[in-house]
Amino acid sequence: MLKNYIKIAWRNIWNNKLFSFINVISLAIGFSASFVIGLMVYYDFTFDTFHKDRDRIYRVVTDFETPQGNFKNGGVTPPMRLAAREELTGIEQSAYFFNWWISESKAASGEQIFRDPEKIILTEASYFDIFEYDWIAGSKETALQKPNQVVLTRKRALEYFPNLPLTAVMGQTLVYNAEVQGVVSGIVEDFDKRSDLYFDEFVSLETVRQTDSKDQVFSESWSMTNNASQLYIKLSEHSTEAQIQSQLAALSKQHVDADMIKYNNKRTFHLQPLSELHFDQEYGIYDYSRPEADKNILISLIFVAIFLLLLGSINFINLNTAQATQRAKEIGIRKTLGSSKRQLVLQFLGETFLLTLLAAISSVLIAILALRLFNDFIPDGVDAGLMASPWFVSLVLGLLVILTFLSGFYPGVVLSRFKPTRVFKGTVTNTANKASLRKVLTVSQFVIAQVFVIATLLVSKQLYFMMHSDLGFRTDAVAYLQTPWEDQNVSKRLVLEQEIRKLPGISNSSLGGMPPASHNMATRMGIYKTEDQ
Repeated sequence: MLKNYIKIAWRNIWNNKLFSFINVISLAIGFSASFVIGLMVYYDFTFDTFHKDRDRIYRVVTDFETPQGNFKNGGVTPPMRLAAREELTGIEQSAYFFNWWISESKAASGEQIFRDPEKIILTEASYFDIFEYDWIAGSKETALQKPNQVVLTRKRALEYFPNLPLTAVMGQTLVYNAEVQGVVSGIVEDFDKRSDLYFDEFVSLETVRQTDSKDQVFSESWSMTNNASQLYIKLSEHSTEAQIQSQLAALSKQHVDADMIKYNNKRTFHLQPLSELHFDQEYGIYDYSRPEADKNILISLIFVAIFLLLLGSINFINLNTAQATQRAKEIGIRKTLGSSKRQLVLQFLGETFLLTLLAAISSVLIAILALRLFNDFIPDGVDAGLMASPWFVSLVLGLLVILTFLSGFYPGVVLSRFKPTRVFKGTVTNTANKASLRKVLTVSQFVIAQVFVIATLLVSKQLYFMMHSDLGFRTDAVAYLQTPWEDQNVSKRLVLEQEIRKLPGISNSSLGGMPPASHNMATRMGIYKTEDQ
């Protein structure tokens, strides 16, 4: 019987090629757009979801209130490293690290010099207690206990020592800024899942005492906050966020100095859940090569995907219903020959399932093509490989079942109620309630389409304004040159500026700190003055 249903369904689809093509392609376009959006949303919502006890892991961040305005800093003042261990209760573990920006690094046994290496942090063994890694060599108990010890990820180890097996990398020496040495004391696997903790090189915190950065890392002053100075804590099982937050508030009040009071400055420490790190728009993340995800935008995209699915599905249902009413005589003959209502409904469901299946397969192919065409506008990690994940397969199967039922069951039930005698006389329809569902669906379809058209016009005008508005200076004529930040000698920079001024084509130059668009932020309390001061 099932084979017969499929055979008849395919025959009806084949005999109505144009109708079937329009039906399939319209649904496939709606599916594919929704799939691409779904992949983007899934990608961003799955960052750092694999950590053990992730719901108890928090980052400590800092908020500032000044007469000039309020602002936020993702870092903490250096003394918080010790205060978290010695003064906070209800903490299972704390981990401090400092983003270490250096000019160069290299393997002592190699010739290749890595300029401005990234993903390096100065940290302690407790970092590996909160964030678990799979250890290839070494152990978290001993890897960072002493100065000049370094833990590498597999990827970074292969970059430094491409010709050595990983076991032989242990004990090898690395050189930072041509003066500080570190010995490889551990190798860990790279995270195989998405994470904003994208570091590849972990240097023992005590190593920084041999550099000019020691005053920043081990400062005892509570007035300086640098976003490179990061603190994570893991709450005890029976502790709550509110309990720890109250202790942080007390700690903020305890370390208010005279300058903060004099200039009406206020600083407070707050807990940021690990689950919110990827969506943070105020405190910042660590991979500056990509913008932070915006949870509000992602939620809006979910609604857009739902509307696209509704639009495609409504169109699909309307076309199916319209075609079904043209098959009244076929239904009459089938009922005359003994077909039951159940058989007729199953027949329509079978045809709808085949159409939906063809649309789903086509939509996957269109989605893969769309991912390639719009590669520059979507996150790097969003690719066709995500379609193999269980959630995507479940989504496709769920849509197949739901849409098959919605668009196949109704026409089947309605037409199965037709009486053969009325069908053959040409008096099938009920004028009192003629195509009421189709009318509702058609109006809904046009309303959704109009909403999308209006939204597209508004967004296009906003984009045009952003791309063509006058910023007050020539963006293509201003360049920024970064000097080694660890070298604080101003006289060298003055010499460099004078030499730059002599270059042809340079109209002006100026020394300054990091540009406004940079991700570097340092805050010193008590230096703000009102105009009458």
